[in-house]
Amino acid sequence: MRAPEIGESATQTFDTSYDHTAEASGNPGVVVVSTWSLVVWLEVVAESIIRGNYEDGEMSVGAAVCVRHLAPSPVGRPVAITATVTGARKNIVDFDVKVRDGEKVLMTGTHTRAVIDLEAFLDQLKD
Repeated sequence: MRAPEIGESATQTFDTSYDHTAEASGNPGVVVVSTWSLVVWLEVVAESIIRGNYEDGEMSVGAAVCVRHLAPSPVGRPVAITATVTGARKNIVDFDVKVRDGEKVLMTGTHTRAVIDLEAFLDQLKD
């Protein structure tokens, strides 16, 4: 992997629906965008930043997520997720992440991705 630039950043906006709610994942009555949906999307945004840095056969996987879900967001409102590279060492890339609903901050935290050789990684699944 070629090291990404510290400070490199990306923002993507995601539309929300009932399928993204806490209720849809088993938390009855909590019809707001779920933590798990936001975490999935922050991984997508972070990976998009480093995708162009992979060598042949490489991919990245989530290695750590540490977030604080600070406020609810209603279904139907888009959420904007920003990831910023804060560190890169060997095959590890660290990000700061922030999720917003308009001006309201919904979530802040960090995310770490590990760049792996995909074939060797998948070989671990063989008996």
